[in-house]
Amino acid sequence: MTVKIELSPAKTRKLNKQARKLGISVEELVERLIDVAVQVSEEEYEGWLETLEILSDRAFTARLFESIQQAEKGKLVEWETAKRELGLV
Repeated sequence: MTVKIELSPAKTRKLNKQARKLGISVEELVERLIDVAVQVSEEEYEGWLETLEILSDRAFTARLFESIQQAEKGKLVEWETAKRELGLV
C-alpha cells in the first residue's frame, strides 16, 4: 500500500535535519516512525521530533546516561541542596 503524506515546509525541514543527524535517509526515518504508530496527535509527533533532536546531541546523551547511572547507584543530591548550588534560592 502507498500512503501519500504531505507536510508543511517547516516540518519537512525538521524531518530532514533529524534524519541527517541520525545518519539515515528521510524515507527510512519516516518508515521507522510509521512502524511505531499508525495515528498520533500532532503534539505527540512534535514530541517525538524533539526527543530525536535531544538524543542526537551525543554530548548531552552521554551526560544523560551518566546521570542515570549515578542515580541507579544512589548518588543523589537533595533537592534543596541542588537548588542552592544552582543559585535558585
